[in-house]
Amino acid sequence: MIENRYPIEAETAGPSPDSTWAMNLTGRDHLFRYLVFDLDVKNGNVGRDRDRLCHWLIDLNIDYLVARSGPEGGLHVWVALDEPTSAQTVKDIAQLGSQLLPTLDVKPLTNPSAGCVRPPGAPHRIGGSSQIINGDVGVLHRHDTLPEQIDALREMFIDLGATLEPENIVPMHGVRLDDDGLPYLTGPRRGLTPRILDLLEDPSLDGDLSYRMATVLAAFANARFRLSDVIDEYGHSPAFEHARTVRHSKTVRRPRSAEQQSKVFRGMWHRAVEFVAANPATRLSDDPDVHRRLYDTAKSVERALDRADAMPGYWGADRAGNAARHTKRTTYRQRAVFDTVLLFMLQGATTTVEADQRRIALQTGYGRTTVNVALRELTTPRDPADPESAWLVRVGHSEGRAAQKYRLPIRFSTGEDVGSRTQVLARPAPSGLPAADLRRILMNRILATTTPLATDTFAAPGSYGRTAGLIYAMLPEDGAQTARETARRAGISWAAAVGHLERLSHANLARRLPDGTWRRGRASLHAVAIHLEVADYLADREARYTTDRHVWAWWCAEERWMSQNRFKKGRKRRSSPAIALFAVKTGNDWPRYPRDGAGRGDHRAARQIIEAGLGSVLTLAA
Repeated sequence: MIENRYPIEAETAGPSPDSTWAMNLTGRDHLFRYLVFDLDVKNGNVGRDRDRLCHWLIDLNIDYLVARSGPEGGLHVWVALDEPTSAQTVKDIAQLGSQLLPTLDVKPLTNPSAGCVRPPGAPHRIGGSSQIINGDVGVLHRHDTLPEQIDALREMFIDLGATLEPENIVPMHGVRLDDDGLPYLTGPRRGLTPRILDLLEDPSLDGDLSYRMATVLAAFANARFRLSDVIDEYGHSPAFEHARTVRHSKTVRRPRSAEQQSKVFRGMWHRAVEFVAANPATRLSDDPDVHRRLYDTAKSVERALDRADAMPGYWGADRAGNAARHTKRTTYRQRAVFDTVLLFMLQGATTTVEADQRRIALQTGYGRTTVNVALRELTTPRDPADPESAWLVRVGHSEGRAAQKYRLPIRFSTGEDVGSRTQVLARPAPSGLPAADLRRILMNRILATTTPLATDTFAAPGSYGRTAGLIYAMLPEDGAQTARETARRAGISWAAAVGHLERLSHANLARRLPDGTWRRGRASLHAVAIHLEVADYLADREARYTTDRHVWAWWCAEERWMSQNRFKKGRKRRSSPAIALFAVKTGNDWPRYPRDGAGRGDHRAARQIIEAGLGSVLTLAA
């Protein structure tokens, strides 16, 4: 019996194999040369999906070929690409298309290393061969489908209602990825509330099962579970009936396939972790004001962003010269810091937030000192007589481990105080909520320009530099933009913008189209950083900042302990740092802070101890 495996590779220019064979869709660089929509008859009506897909391809003027794969009736729709296309782009096409074409098998399009399909004429393992039923084999040789047409197909799928699976594109404080690439909240695992335990055990299938599952997953995320733990320990719970079955009628539910169940779990888990991370809470309960505060915060941030965007000449690349000596001008580092503080507000659903300078530095790619200067400038009123004329307003003073708080000026407010609370309850937002949609749009709007700056390619010494990063951030991924428009948005001269665009184009980070407009290139920023030999610069900085936080937390605990025990005689001496390296300390049982010969705190020794391994101990004790 012939198995559906292909262990041997050969050049297509050679003789055809005697047995079944298939053709790789990618080259040795794992870039796709072909798109093949594999419509599998066991998944439904392949004829209907073929007609829909071909209609869309004709509408976009994309040349294609349709072949019957074998005697079972499956179909292959082939598209040959003009340029090698990245695996991520093709994966997006496959994921979006599978939601509109139920019979589409996405495996060949999501496996850049081994994805293959039998071309026309190749034999089938149970008899027969792949036969062309529409088009000609010349389609496979011409390779005339342009990248712009593939981008248009992707946008068409989205316009037709398909969505990409949630990805961890929004960096959240305290979120990490497990071995399966799924997010989870860091920290010790906690117990579940009685209400959640009741939901897990309730056998009733009445009501909105998707809302019930979202509520339970948010509770698990808040309790620091990982999705694998949830499925292993509670996968049988009635609370997850929404993942196991789909409603067919008012009284009948049909089982989902294992693949569909996994997709539902993963998608809802992404949303639960994102919401809980953005809205930390000490307990789970209903909060009737959360939707209003989400909306008010989002509208206030939107006003601030629109106001800042309306002043492109006010924010620009770093300037020097006579003009700067006589006129107070801002730099783009201030805009990046301002946008990041707005991002924190969206994450916390409040217009008053604590803004840790190191956290802002990691988000923007600028150093801690630069962030400190930018915050001082942003909080300086443009009208000395009006404190609300600043871009940000300081609230109180930083104390101990708490960072400085900032709020938006009154002119950006919706008319109601939305910044009095720093926490919201971890209740999943209903799908389709306008406030949640606006919040997500604004977060991605901010991240689209700040994320590229926080990369080694533009932040490290010896890299392309900040201004080039700003130009890159201004370039659209889809569509195109003139160099003059890019210069206007970046706040620099046209000549400077063109110079940076040309430099970026050499690394395929910018791409000039035939009509003279520009868009982002397809090169990976990390790959460019490796080529420039500047990779891991920001990772090293993050490690230093993490050590700084541990040293400061340790010293604050030392001061608190000294204050509490100042007048106590014969107080018990705490364990030494060396002992603490071998024993986990929790609660208030911190190790003694190292001292120098004069009895003063030895911060250098504290850093050395933390770098030697005490950091994990202090994290548990925090």
